[in-house]
Amino acid sequence: MDSSTPSTVRVDASGDPVGNAVNDASGNASINAQGWAWETALIALAFAFGLIVRLAALGSLPLNESEAHLALQALALAHGQPTAVDGQPLYLLLTAATFFFGSSEVAARLWSALAGSLVVIVPLLLKPLFHTSRLRMVSVVMAFWLALDPGLVGLSRQAGGAMFAISFLALGLACLLTRRSAAAGVLLGLAILGGSAAWPGLISLGLALWLTGVWREVISPEVRWKQVGQLALVTVLAGGSLFFIFPVGLGALAASLPEYFSGWVQASSVHVGAVWGAMLGEELLPLIFAAVGVALFWKSHLARFAGAWALIALLLASVQPGREMSDLAWALIPLTLLASLTLVRLFTGVGGEDRWLTLGQMGLCLVILTFISMDVLAVVNAQLTGQQAGNEWVAALAAVVLLLISCVLVAWGWSVRVASRGLAWAVTVIAIVFSLGAMGHAANMNGQTQADFWHPQAQFVDADLLRDTLNRLSRAKVGAIHRLDIAVVKVDSDALRWALRGEQKVTYTDALPASASPSVVITGQVKSVELAKSYRGEGFVLAQSPAWLFDSAETALRWLYFRQMGADKQSVILWAQSSLFPGEPAANTTTTP
Repeated sequence: MDSSTPSTVRVDASGDPVGNAVNDASGNASINAQGWAWETALIALAFAFGLIVRLAALGSLPLNESEAHLALQALALAHGQPTAVDGQPLYLLLTAATFFFGSSEVAARLWSALAGSLVVIVPLLLKPLFHTSRLRMVSVVMAFWLALDPGLVGLSRQAGGAMFAISFLALGLACLLTRRSAAAGVLLGLAILGGSAAWPGLISLGLALWLTGVWREVISPEVRWKQVGQLALVTVLAGGSLFFIFPVGLGALAASLPEYFSGWVQASSVHVGAVWGAMLGEELLPLIFAAVGVALFWKSHLARFAGAWALIALLLASVQPGREMSDLAWALIPLTLLASLTLVRLFTGVGGEDRWLTLGQMGLCLVILTFISMDVLAVVNAQLTGQQAGNEWVAALAAVVLLLISCVLVAWGWSVRVASRGLAWAVTVIAIVFSLGAMGHAANMNGQTQADFWHPQAQFVDADLLRDTLNRLSRAKVGAIHRLDIAVVKVDSDALRWALRGEQKVTYTDALPASASPSVVITGQVKSVELAKSYRGEGFVLAQSPAWLFDSAETALRWLYFRQMGADKQSVILWAQSSLFPGEPAANTTTTP
């Protein structure tokens, strides 16, 4: 049989048992192409939304340390300079090619954002699996969920190879499920080129297939594995060297597996609390719906496999000492599938008079839940204390009691089904609103540093201010920017190196002789610099990270609504010669900031 003809793996959103893979092509004839027209259009709309939220204001935040570390490697490759490379070949090679046209924060993150948007089309590739109108609706819900998921959006807007691995492996798996052997080989090769971030996905995927024992039921036996392997190898060799233009990419690929396994012996800065904070604080909706989905569709091979994959990925991200937040993202793909099945099951299957009664119950519950949410928001936003805060909490509690009473009355007057489903619809709508808010915070489009678990790295919040200061000083001295001689003393920061990449003369050193007199000196937090000329100093925040401490309900709610949290800060001091400031005497003394 031609490998380009997909098979049908039946998944029933109604909760009925799911059959095994159908190995003949006859089942595909039942898929009405015209019936897929509106679903395809909606998935295309979801892709557009996903692309917009990933690209909008992409350069609003300066690069953090890990982003700058990779971007500097790509910049060195673009300039033909020798450099050690990390195990993320596809990101480095594509970004190096982009840097031929100029380096910027947008250029550094562009390919990650584009790769991240491709995950949205996974449901379209799974079309042969979704053989009923209800399951086609699942594909649409899944596409929008993937487009707007906080974790996937947040990772897509960070420079690195994680989204290459996640998107291409998800696409490759979709091709395997639908027996597209050639496409699967190319996509799996591209996933491997995503680098070290691909290995937790491949390991968790393999373990899920092995432990659930559904390999033959989920993956069609008619997949041409030899073709998959050959095309994956060709893709790795050609893509890993950018068609042999940058052979160093193959070295980066070779480093990816040792880099991953080193994470099992070396701890990273990402605490296990960040993993569970992201899951419970920003991904709670898909987590709950997926858990319900596993229970509802347990007889489905695909549902059991998806549940096992999500659980294993979550456990790996929790127990590995050198974890990264991208490791957790591997759980989001199967969680989204299960959650989409559950969401469609929840909102369908209600007809006749019950539909309108359920909508009315949902509307009533929405009004009460919105009042509760706004009441809590007023307490948090106004930071009320004492009797005022107590009164607001009493009002919120009274609204909760009113909600319960209304549900009891509806159940008594009509049916428990109408009351419970209307409440579930209302809670789901509110949860979706909060999830969209979490996506906005994870995207960081406003350029303000926020306490978000998907951004665990410290941010160089004053990078733009430091560059503006240097440009003003350079204009004051020679009438043009980037003309100062700058010495960076005992500050080891890739984020700072990236910020200074446009300066023509920058020296990095551990000490300066007393006779030296560079125009600008950048140091750590020292009180003065003892050099041949006098200097004036100003502090800039080099690294700002959230000081995670949920010591009260108000603190937790303030984070939930606004992503506000105390911050730990590390600063550098920019010392400029006093002669660069008009009217300043040229004395051999130093000043403190």
